[in-house]
Amino acid sequence: MVLPEITKHVDLDDTQFGSRSTRVVYDTMAVLYEFIATHKDRYTTILSMDIEGGSDSIDIDLLADLLMAQGCPRSLTIWVRFWASNRHARFRFNGCASKEFYLNKGIPQGSPLLPFLFGVYFADIFGPRLKYTPLLQLFVSSYVDDGLVAATGDSIAMVTGPIEEVYENCSQVARGGGRQFSALKMEWIGFGKDDWSSCMLGDVECFPTDDLHVLGMRFACNHKMSNHVNYWLDRGLMVRARIRALARRFGSDSGIGGWEVMRLVQGSYLPVVDYGLELVASDAADVKRINIHIQH
Repeated sequence: MVLPEITKHVDLDDTQFGSRSTRVVYDTMAVLYEFIATHKDRYTTILSMDIEGGSDSIDIDLLADLLMAQGCPRSLTIWVRFWASNRHARFRFNGCASKEFYLNKGIPQGSPLLPFLFGVYFADIFGPRLKYTPLLQLFVSSYVDDGLVAATGDSIAMVTGPIEEVYENCSQVARGGGRQFSALKMEWIGFGKDDWSSCMLGDVECFPTDDLHVLGMRFACNHKMSNHVNYWLDRGLMVRARIRALARRFGSDSGIGGWEVMRLVQGSYLPVVDYGLELVASDAADVKRINIHIQH
């Protein structure tokens, strides 16, 4: 109920995705995949970076100031502050409840508000940085707290240099607000016929990966989707094996019959496979493999 009211007054950039109309995870991946496919014959690189700390890293006072600066009414800003403050939780183990723990850090996870408030909080870090010239095309996008920098040009040096500059600029903005990127979750990949050397991301020398994982999608440096397809089909096999184990263990006497198994397949197996393979349509062989996998 509160989220639509906030979105009436607070407008995020078109390059920020997550908890927004026409700005969901599939749209994020579609933009990135189209960028790679369009520049398939050029040197292209993608940098994936993640804000360290997640929801616990959000400063409520700074978030309130950012909402007010974006034009959010005072009443909604106060509501968000109260909603995120003075929370408490208990843990339950085998029927026994623990003492109360008071949570005064960050904002609650699992709420529909979380992705959008993330977008507001990190808007200055992941703000639009677009550069389109005949020699270089570059853009920055984000999904909640995951940032992406994509660049394409006529040489490796032409794209790695701007990537380093944009990363340093994003890091500088982040540090100004007491935030930083996680070095463990920072990866980049290069597409092109020549060998890619390392690049300097801040004080860290980073080497390219052959398989970049971004929001459930895997990009291979050979432009093929086989790694992505294999990963999600394997995940589907794991789910299918668990459904079979349930059917064998409990059997029809406990209510796990053919109908229940079919509902489990529809409710767990197909969503897992469909989520990972939504954008796979360019390779007829991969599409055929997926169809065979699901039918059996």
